[in-house]
Amino acid sequence: MCKPSFMNAQRMARLYPETFFVYSYEELSLLKPGHQVKVCSNRERFWVMITAVEGKRFTGTVANNLVWNDLAFGDTVKFTMTNIFDYQM
Repeated sequence: MCKPSFMNAQRMARLYPETFFVYSYEELSLLKPGHQVKVCSNRERFWVMITAVEGKRFTGTVANNLVWNDLAFGDTVKFTMTNIFDYQM
């Protein structure tokens, strides 16, 4: 399992409200396995398919090919609710 450093989406939205939109914790608490979320590592945003949820902590698999990361399609990653920039249900 890879342990990348993920960008804090909530912090970015506070620092740059005109540029970054994030969903509320209430909205994000509805996410379940099978949903996809967008996260960011090494300034590259990418999709992750959620495989497990434990409170505000998530486990998922990388759902697309990346250019600026050591991660690959299908790699397992762990992240928190604060790392989520977008989602698809």
